[in-house]
Amino acid sequence: MNRVLWILLTVFFTTGFFDSSGNVTLVKNGKAEATLVISDNPTATAKYAAEEMVKHIRLATGVSLEIEPESKVSDEKITRIYIGETKAALRFGIDANTLPREAFVMRSVGNDLFIVGKEDNGNPLDERNPNAGTLFGVYDFLENFVGVRWLWPGDLGTFVPKTNTIEIASVNKLEAPALQFRIMRWHIIGRVANGGKLEPQDEQLGFSQEVAEAYGKEVGVLFRRHRFGGWDCKPPTGHETSNWWKLYGKEHPEWFALCKDGTRGNPDPRKG
Repeated sequence: MNRVLWILLTVFFTTGFFDSSGNVTLVKNGKAEATLVISDNPTATAKYAAEEMVKHIRLATGVSLEIEPESKVSDEKITRIYIGETKAALRFGIDANTLPREAFVMRSVGNDLFIVGKEDNGNPLDERNPNAGTLFGVYDFLENFVGVRWLWPGDLGTFVPKTNTIEIASVNKLEAPALQFRIMRWHIIGRVANGGKLEPQDEQLGFSQEVAEAYGKEVGVLFRRHRFGGWDCKPPTGHETSNWWKLYGKEHPEWFALCKDGTRGNPDPRKG
């Protein structure tokens, strides 16, 4: 998307073109005041994003919000939190196809709230999947309006402030990650989490296949909650010093690590 269109979209979503007056109340005095709404044919990303919203709101308030398909939502006066692409979002001009890469719109309309980004039926936790805008929008809401913090993998590392009311003022913003490529290399656990098997030396370190797989999944969840991603934008990188023994070993062996037997040698025999 060119810079001019990005500026126009930002102005359009932040300068009051919409009726965004009114508060959005999810829970008040320990009672549910909102319903989460997803498409009648939701993507895997939208469903997971809605489940993450329900989980953390329950941890904060003890209240479980209902998730309803758009065609089943009651006309009663209740706050609706639209998660992902819906017909209602399109009626208000929120079209995920016009958004920048991995961006999301968070916009209140009266007492309702829309959180919409590009999404698909791929694995929402896969850092190689760029269609996670809706999920990133939910995480932004949980961080900034509920006070959730994900400190380390698993439930023990999830901090959720307790409250009996979640209510926000009107909001209208469009956001996208500042960096396109955002990953962390996590070696053993990352390999196992993506279907790999532990090697003998890994087991010697105390890892087991079962525990490594479980921990790997939790790490993957943590990284996605911190909006890791951008594999499809990976810049050209590599191990540029792996052939240095071949180039400099004979002339400068002192540049290389001293082994236990007192010799110096190729740190990576695969590179010659």
